[in-house]
Amino acid sequence: MNLLKSYLAKLHAQNKNRIDELYLDRFSKIDEYKILEYEYLNLKFWFQGMSHRNPEKLVLNIEIPKSLICDNIYYGNVIAIEHYLLKYLYEDVNKINEEYFNKNKSAREKPYVESQKTNEIIIRRNGINYDFTKKIFNYRLLFHIPLINNAHINGKSTFKAIKEIMTVVSKKLELINKEEFNRNIDIYLKQQEIRKYIKENGYVTFIANNSILPRSEGTNKPLEDSIKFLSPKSLEVCIKFNDGKEIFGMGIKKGITVITGGGYSGKTTLLEAIEMGVYNHEYGDGREYCITDDTAMKICAEDGRYVTNTDISPFYKYIPSSEGIYNFSTQDASGSISQAVNIIEAINCNSKLLLIDEDRSATNFMIRDYNMHLVVKNDPIIPFTNRIKEIYRNYDVSTILVIGGSSVYLKYANCVLLLEEYVPKDITNFVRTLDLMKIMEENVEAKFNVKRKIANFKTKEMFNYFNIVSNDKSKNIVIDEYQADITFISTLISDNQINYLAYIIQLILSRNEFLENDIIDNILNKNDKLFDESIYQIVIQYNFKCDVWFDDIRKQDIISCINRLRGILFEFID
Repeated sequence: MNLLKSYLAKLHAQNKNRIDELYLDRFSKIDEYKILEYEYLNLKFWFQGMSHRNPEKLVLNIEIPKSLICDNIYYGNVIAIEHYLLKYLYEDVNKINEEYFNKNKSAREKPYVESQKTNEIIIRRNGINYDFTKKIFNYRLLFHIPLINNAHINGKSTFKAIKEIMTVVSKKLELINKEEFNRNIDIYLKQQEIRKYIKENGYVTFIANNSILPRSEGTNKPLEDSIKFLSPKSLEVCIKFNDGKEIFGMGIKKGITVITGGGYSGKTTLLEAIEMGVYNHEYGDGREYCITDDTAMKICAEDGRYVTNTDISPFYKYIPSSEGIYNFSTQDASGSISQAVNIIEAINCNSKLLLIDEDRSATNFMIRDYNMHLVVKNDPIIPFTNRIKEIYRNYDVSTILVIGGSSVYLKYANCVLLLEEYVPKDITNFVRTLDLMKIMEENVEAKFNVKRKIANFKTKEMFNYFNIVSNDKSKNIVIDEYQADITFISTLISDNQINYLAYIIQLILSRNEFLENDIIDNILNKNDKLFDESIYQIVIQYNFKCDVWFDDIRKQDIISCINRLRGILFEFID
């Protein structure tokens, strides 16, 4: 710490453009500047510059040795440990700013520290990562050096703030509750075991008994005094863990499942819990053991969606006043076309589970009964009823539907759940006794899987500009002249995820390997290294939703965004 104090004493009242002397060793070769390292309370730390325009904005990197946390760290549990540490540290670190509150000073005259926050889902974040080679956690903080008159370095205040940050982090690490720590990691490992179980035993989702599915209004916190989930006995499965313990809950098998019930019975709440089961949830969320196939995608009508170069022949015989159904484009899709395209794209990006809510669907796309078929003989739409069994049979893609107003899908269901006041009942056998609606089915099978590459891009440097625009009802990513409405990509639940989406999209559009071959294959299978490295980047862009922080996202969500990017053109690959 004395080394830091000496540097800050030298830099005190100097122009802020000299801040890089705090983290670059000027005595090393100019093309190989070494990073200056400091130590306090047995923790090493160092700084990283972020912006020539605002040199006072730095990243403070604190190295936390493995020995202070846990002896047994491996690829199977490291994400859970990173999540726990970030959650454990961020609140106390961010409270430090309250001590420097002074309404008579501008923001640039006060030190500022910010740790990345967590939410209820356990995913990779760039605020912390474990280095398996060095055996340390790199904990990153956004740190603003206080200035004098907005132009000169305040070395004294900087030293005081850094010393306080390091003291808080060190004390917190000493006070880690090992029992709480182990409980959180144990939950994550059990979640991974459940994922393995459902994959190996033909299930698409599992919801544990006593899970709390409803959320408090306006939050993602569990609703107090709500009815806890209890599986129907006919659907209850027991999963035995490696430690000898076991868990009971409802398992939904692959195939076609219908969830029905009256208004306010819990249908949508159950579907939302299934959708959010693509993520692992932290202790206390209530949905810790709600686990879903992590490729699941929510499908809905999306009026006004941009669609380009898409083969919509699986659901359309023709489009009046259009160039054709095999290479269809529109700036403003109808509800039925957008829903059809969303299904086609989901199957193309290897989703194995479609989640559909009747209330957010286009009725003319979802059903056409026998009598309507006789009345409207030349309807170009091939309704979803005519493809739902084929999609499962030929592509191993299951469907879970919430239906409240029509019995048509009961005919196709392998399983039917009735919800009454949040209590699910298996009524599959009863439904099979009903005289169900007649449907006129198509006999010609469709081809869903097509390969496309981006047609109108050349390799370029990183984009000069991108922006993220949002209000209560919509979210848009703007990259130069290209724009994507991501409002309906409902598994993007944090601003940090949207940050990372914007960053990774501009990487994809700037690299040859994403432009020359099938875009889906490139993202799903061929560029894992790029995603693994880019998630831990610290990037300054003036139009992120929030400063520097990234939360990981699913590759299916990246593909969904690219498909919605207005201005992008595709061409088919034979």
